[in-house]
Amino acid sequence: MTENKNEQLATVTLKIEGMTCDHCAVSIEKRFAGKDGIINKKVSYGEKKGDFTFNPSIISKEEIINTINASRSYHVVGNGSE
Repeated sequence: MTENKNEQLATVTLKIEGMTCDHCAVSIEKRFAGKDGIINKKVSYGEKKGDFTFNPSIISKEEIINTINASRSYHVVGNGSE
């Protein structure tokens, strides 16, 4: 049986406060470099949000939020659609 890897993936958009420049967005993205379960990440300073595609059987939405909040400079304040 062939397994479609896309079936296991989830996407979340998070509002992020505390970014003051484009370098902040890059800094957040670097926190996820090599992190298991993260398939794609795009953080935008201009839009004050981050889009993450991940495998929920490896990493949870809460772990993504905690990784961002661990910097103490940036804070997730909700979903990007809120």
